[in-house]
Amino acid sequence: MDARSGALGLSRKMLLTYGNIRKSRILKYMYCEDIDDNLYFKKLEDYEKSIPYKQFLSIREFLHDADIEIKKNKNDISIYAFTRNKTKCYKIIFKNAKILSLNCVKRNGHISRLNRNYRPLQYGYEEFYENNGKNYISIIIFGKKIKKGIYYPFITIEFENIEII
Repeated sequence: MDARSGALGLSRKMLLTYGNIRKSRILKYMYCEDIDDNLYFKKLEDYEKSIPYKQFLSIREFLHDADIEIKKNKNDISIYAFTRNKTKCYKIIFKNAKILSLNCVKRNGHISRLNRNYRPLQYGYEEFYENNGKNYISIIIFGKKIKKGIYYPFITIEFENIEII
């Protein structure tokens, strides 16, 4: 385990494109595991301290339920996040990025690929992690509820770096 993944408290064999959501550090609480609020906020606080992207942390509070658009620009993926009254827009650019998958979570916690178009409308929750020296983010995206799985799907993006505008 390298120093960075150790700091994030993650194993090296974690990639949220298959397997079970319970292997995640934070997203599992959104989908499956019901824990006491105090314990959840403690785990969330520990997770936030481990996020190495301080610029992202400065806008994280704003992102939940923000209206979003996801666009692919050459080798980058941009997420435009708008305030409710559309007076402010944050642009999150994932450099040298690619969308790995759009997934749903079944009732038993298993992750499966969502093989259809899905138009995200709002930003939900995210989890940053590293696997084999590569950076990933999985983001729960709100839109139309899906019939396959529970709640809303999530998108997994592999990237090299993040820029916030």
